[in-house]
Amino acid sequence: MYNKKSKIELKKSLKRESFNRLTYSFYKYCFIDNPEDLRNKLFLDLIEQDILGRIYVSKEGINAQISIPEHNVEDFKSYIHSIDKFSDIQFKHAVEEGTSFLKLKILVRDEIVAYKVPEESYDMNKTGVHLKPVDFNSSIKEKDSIVVDMRNYYESEVGRFKNAIIPDAHFSKELLPTVAKALEGKEDKKVHLYCTGGIRCEKASSYLIKKGFKEVYQLEGGIIQYAYDMKENDLKSEFIGKNFVFDDRMGERVTNDIIGKCHQCKTPSDDHKNCKNNACHLLFIQCDKCAEKYNVKIINDHVKKVDFTQSPLQLMGERDSYETKSLIIATGASAKYLGLESEQRLIGGGVSACAVCDGFFYKGQEVAIVGGGDTAAEEATYLSNICSKVTMLVRRGEMRASKAMQHRVNSKANIDLRYNTEVVEVLGDN
Repeated sequence: MYNKKSKIELKKSLKRESFNRLTYSFYKYCFIDNPEDLRNKLFLDLIEQDILGRIYVSKEGINAQISIPEHNVEDFKSYIHSIDKFSDIQFKHAVEEGTSFLKLKILVRDEIVAYKVPEESYDMNKTGVHLKPVDFNSSIKEKDSIVVDMRNYYESEVGRFKNAIIPDAHFSKELLPTVAKALEGKEDKKVHLYCTGGIRCEKASSYLIKKGFKEVYQLEGGIIQYAYDMKENDLKSEFIGKNFVFDDRMGERVTNDIIGKCHQCKTPSDDHKNCKNNACHLLFIQCDKCAEKYNVKIINDHVKKVDFTQSPLQLMGERDSYETKSLIIATGASAKYLGLESEQRLIGGGVSACAVCDGFFYKGQEVAIVGGGDTAAEEATYLSNICSKVTMLVRRGEMRASKAMQHRVNSKANIDLRYNTEVVEVLGDN
């Protein structure tokens, strides 16, 4: 049971709707004996209610972000509350509306937040003290208080609490160890955690308590509820900028502060874009000027025929026909890996085949490039602009790259060349 419509069909269906939609989120940590049965029941029932969104179900609970027809909101809440163990679930309404989801997707997962830490490192019966937004606002201003952002780095780029500790983590599995390390020696401080809607703080607070932290607090309802309560009580928001969200809206404006910078020209901006490359779907910040300057329209179609006798050139696709002054035929390529078992295990966890796609994740860090040809030289040169140090591991006693590319590499002070070096193993944790 899953959606079989294409993205184009889904967008057309959404445009034909005669009603408004509202975006909500909810979660609960609780034991679910058979997640697969619950998943199937939810899918059948929610399809009947025209619910769209993304829901994760596991043995440890449920995590949902959904789009509900406005006229069905109360019925939907009643339906969820009628399910055993979900009777006390609290719903959070989005700060800003917009097209959030195109389809309903319900997945069974090992965890409702993919922290991937050992079960013995936390106890969900012992979590942090929940603070209402107004109380959280007061508590973080007290002596010996620390504020920690329990979100990924790119989320904090566009919005965060003032003076918060921002973990240098790009994946959920990196968050808990990174935060624990950043808080070493601060076990007696008042630690305040916050995230988008509250769910990431639940296991995080339990993890820190198990690590020996004495006072751990968490923002009840997350940034979403905080924004509502600040506005309702006419209080100054200590959270500035945008609240990043994992749906098509990409963000909700909380305050007018723009704290992010365009990744291309460095001017103030907080608009995330998706590169739409199926190999990575990299999120990056792009200002309006750069969006116009590098305007690229993505069209999903199969080109069956090209007429090169006319100008502009005529392209015939399965869905439509197109005109263009120039044509680049890109038949695709496969990354050339070393063939090591340890390398394959760490792909996406420290090993990458595309510096342009993944280089941002290693900004300010030391990285290594394997190879001595033009591609390796180009990737190393690119990374030298964003990483603290780049080590090129060249198997031969000299580079095979062109003289021009070698000159670029040699002109970079932070590129270290290691000749006659062969990689035999890639070491690291999953």
